[in-house]
Amino acid sequence: MEVLTLQFGHFANHVGAHFWNFEDECAALQDATPDEQRDENDFDFERLHSQTEHRGVLSWNPRLVLVDKKGALGSWCSNPTEQAELQEEAAHSVLWDYGKETHETDRVEVHDFQQDLEADDYEQWAQAGDSSQWQGDEDRNDDYGEGMDVDTACPSDGIDRPSVMKPTKDYDFRSTVRTWTDFLKIKLPGSSVHELQACHHDVQPFSLFFDGLAIRGRSDEEKTVDLARKQLELCDQLDSLHTIVDMHDGFGGVADVVLRWAQEEQPKSGRLVFAVMPELPPPPEPPCEGEDDAHGGGAFGAAAPAAVGGPDVEGCAWLSAAFSLTRLLDTGVDAWAPLAVPLWSAQGPPALPGLRREVPYEASALIGVALQNVTLPYRLKGSQRPSSFLSALTPSHRPVCGILQAFPLPESPAQPSPEHGGNGGQCRQTLDSLSSHFFDLCAMPVGLMNQHTSLVLRGASPRRLVSLCSALSPPALRLSFCREAVLPMPLPFPQVFGPAVSRKGILAEASYPSVAPRDESQEVVSAPVATLLHAASGAGRSVALGRMAVAARSAWKSGVSRLLESKYGVEGDEFREVVEAITEQLECSAADVDDGDYGDDGDDSG
Repeated sequence: MEVLTLQFGHFANHVGAHFWNFEDECAALQDATPDEQRDENDFDFERLHSQTEHRGVLSWNPRLVLVDKKGALGSWCSNPTEQAELQEEAAHSVLWDYGKETHETDRVEVHDFQQDLEADDYEQWAQAGDSSQWQGDEDRNDDYGEGMDVDTACPSDGIDRPSVMKPTKDYDFRSTVRTWTDFLKIKLPGSSVHELQACHHDVQPFSLFFDGLAIRGRSDEEKTVDLARKQLELCDQLDSLHTIVDMHDGFGGVADVVLRWAQEEQPKSGRLVFAVMPELPPPPEPPCEGEDDAHGGGAFGAAAPAAVGGPDVEGCAWLSAAFSLTRLLDTGVDAWAPLAVPLWSAQGPPALPGLRREVPYEASALIGVALQNVTLPYRLKGSQRPSSFLSALTPSHRPVCGILQAFPLPESPAQPSPEHGGNGGQCRQTLDSLSSHFFDLCAMPVGLMNQHTSLVLRGASPRRLVSLCSALSPPALRLSFCREAVLPMPLPFPQVFGPAVSRKGILAEASYPSVAPRDESQEVVSAPVATLLHAASGAGRSVALGRMAVAARSAWKSGVSRLLESKYGVEGDEFREVVEAITEQLECSAADVDDGDYGDDGDDSG
């Protein structure tokens, strides 16, 4: 019962990088645990990873299809690893008699973290006395070890050398990360990655859902679907799909193409979609007095067809998100969570005062924690089928859901000691008492008596889970889960924790007098976490859905619909269907919120 992960878009891949870093960290800790100390509910890594053998060495690779723009992968490059590709290259060299001339672009400098990570891997191989495995290994990224002699870099002299990895602060990820490959710990095989050849990163616009649909019938569609097909063939029984997608741009269209293919191939598989959106760039300066808009004004006016919707970035983002969700509703999505950074509270998570949400590396880390925790109940040995769990998260045909996250999760406050009239145990705690520690990642009201609710605790006892679930609807207890082991923090995780968070992620508050504040030189290595996933149905209207409805109506009733029809062939009926579908999702939630809360039809803000 395997799970395949699909990642579409630059910010989505930032989220995915943090998720796979967590997976790598958990795997390392589990491997280091002696058998007699193993938990019977250890991670079942075969669900999200496939095992391959190369030259007698077993390795684990994520079950993953990753798509980004050309040039967005930084220093990462794929090498031909399939035997057919190598034979094809050899055949071309024989058939061509006129010589060849090679033109190389300047290589992207490898991030210091990646260089140290590669050197550390070399050292581990050398200490194992098997450094020869690195020589001629086509699967690794040659950029990392270029010009490095393996025997010189890590001689097999039996000396146990310390790791070359530095503390997180020494890498200054906030200032030095250029793309998600700079802080990714695992090595991605070329068979999991595709760069869109028709779109270059930071060069060509890819701002609308319809730009992604344009890959249909092109080589980008064929290669992306082929990657998904190969991953499907590696599964004995594909049970579910995890999809992380940039809902605000063309990658929503790319995801639509692939997920429709997956629906035909695996119609009964479960589907979890994290629709993400980074902090959007600020609006452009208003035009000078007397300067007319190129299209007579309107929310989506543009100066040139190549940059449709350019001036109103926010309006374009929510319009693309609306079309993305509406199309995905036809593919059998079980749970769809809109994780839009622009909708986050300006105050930010209470225990993370150093978080800068405009930095994709940091904002995506919170979403990565949520994905790691929400999916925990079916990633353990002996757990239920992923598709069964996902189908129970939301009502039928109502996949929209929200996520609250307490990170770190405060410990249960201790009762007074016997000499002070107590028993020295733990106080009974409810979700209401922890409300100030939960951060809303989806800007969506929550109803605790919603039966479609899942509370997942990491670093908490079953007794505490029972205590916290006392405020939930009884059917929600079947979807709630806890694991006593805390969540380990990978080295590249942003150290944005406040001084009140201890090294082990415990909050030093008045209720916990035994916890001392963390010294500035120390880094948080682990933390307990709680996520509350809840269906939007019956809870209250989603702000994200409201923004989508306003953007779709505004575009439908303005000249933008005609502009999109001439450029992409989008008919007026499609706008009507999108507005109706989004409105239906809104109306299935609480009815005590006026439409005015999201602006009227002519609202330009989107």
